[in-house]
Amino acid sequence: MKKLICLFLVLLLAAGSAAAANADAPAKDETAAADALHSLGLFLGTGDINGVPQYALDRALTRAQGITLLIRLLGKEPEADNGSWSHPFTDTASWYDAYVGYAYEKGLTNGTGEHTFSGSAPISAEMFTTFCLRALGYDDGAGDFRWNKSPAFAAGLGITADTDGDYLRGNAVITFWDALNTALKGETRTLGEKLSEEGVFTPEAFSRAKGIAAGGKTQPEPSPAAPETPAPDPGTPTDPGTPADPGTPADPGTPGEPENGQADPIPPAEAEDPEPSPPPAFPWDELELPEDTLE
Repeated sequence: MKKLICLFLVLLLAAGSAAAANADAPAKDETAAADALHSLGLFLGTGDINGVPQYALDRALTRAQGITLLIRLLGKEPEADNGSWSHPFTDTASWYDAYVGYAYEKGLTNGTGEHTFSGSAPISAEMFTTFCLRALGYDDGAGDFRWNKSPAFAAGLGITADTDGDYLRGNAVITFWDALNTALKGETRTLGEKLSEEGVFTPEAFSRAKGIAAGGKTQPEPSPAAPETPAPDPGTPTDPGTPADPGTPADPGTPGEPENGQADPIPPAEAEDPEPSPPPAFPWDELELPEDTLE
């Protein structure tokens, strides 16, 4: 009986220490969590407006988008893209096939059946939280937790997983931010510290991200203005310089890539096409029409 009590106390202390690992880095809200992950280069969002990143946090996720998002949040997208991976699923699309292969070989996903991944199905809180717990080293196959009870198990570690309604991108960034600041199974290192050691981001960047998540500034400070140049000697004529060529228009820039580029995955139908240029005006005044032309 004493042995059972001691074992219970050890497990309780372990769970408490894991929960404390992210107690000093909670996110103020889902936007703050997204900003923090964006600062680390892990969450790129769906574009920007006037330099402000847009995250579409109210958009629901499919399983394909969820596993792709997880690989990017782990900083493993280049490894997944450049590696050769295999999986037993026959229902994956080409744009996320490499991510599923990477996740399968790394033990992050088992699919929904022997040969099915069900990428177009909505992802649930239980599914995404299971992905995150596996990234922390927990193994539901070995009995560490039950996948359909993963939010409750994660809560014991200090990880938030909202199970009300659809599981949205905003829910995912909160869950992952918490997981990033949670100790790996059997270790004192957090997942974030592990990724820092692997070179995904620097310790300094991770520290700044924690400040952003807590509600700090999300945009860099503007550069200080350059000191004014003293006025020229009025007795010495100044060189007027070479005027800029007015005939060379400014480079309008390259339009952003669609959802299968670097931005986080969104359904292809929602990607916007660049607005086409208007056709040149036709010289109607110079056109001679035959008399029998219809009006």
